[in-house]
Amino acid sequence: MATEDVSTDEELASHFADDDLGKLQGILFGDHARKTKDRIDTLESALLGAVADLRTVVESRFEALESRLDGEASTRTQAVANVSDRLAEEARIRERAEAALRKDVDSTHEKSTRALDDLEQRASKGLETARSELSAEVETGLQSLGDTRVARNDLAQALIRAAHEIAGTTET
Repeated sequence: MATEDVSTDEELASHFADDDLGKLQGILFGDHARKTKDRIDTLESALLGAVADLRTVVESRFEALESRLDGEASTRTQAVANVSDRLAEEARIRERAEAALRKDVDSTHEKSTRALDDLEQRASKGLETARSELSAEVETGLQSLGDTRVARNDLAQALIRAAHEIAGTTET
């Protein structure tokens, strides 16, 4: 240890001037300078250790943050993919429903058209039948009226003859 102190004292003395005053300063302040140098070395070591520890902590926190960000990005990417898949599936469902509805509407339209055509044909036939029956009844009624008119004329002639006979005149 004595050799260490000597070499340290010599190193410290080299910081002072080589003249007598420098030697005197080395003797007076050498121990104090050595202690100060030791303190500075200790502080420097502590500071370097603290900086290294701080660097390690900051790097680990950055790594943790990057890991969280990567996980969050992955989660969001998966969520977007899920939403996209659900939207695509919903679109397919809607397309199928629309196609089925369109098919139902077309089928209903065709059935309605056929039913209306059938109804129109039956109504035309019914109207034609009613027209024929009405025409026959009108014809029968006209014939009956014609027969009645003839019978009225005959009746009127007979009444006129009877009146003339009662009156005693024979006019024709």
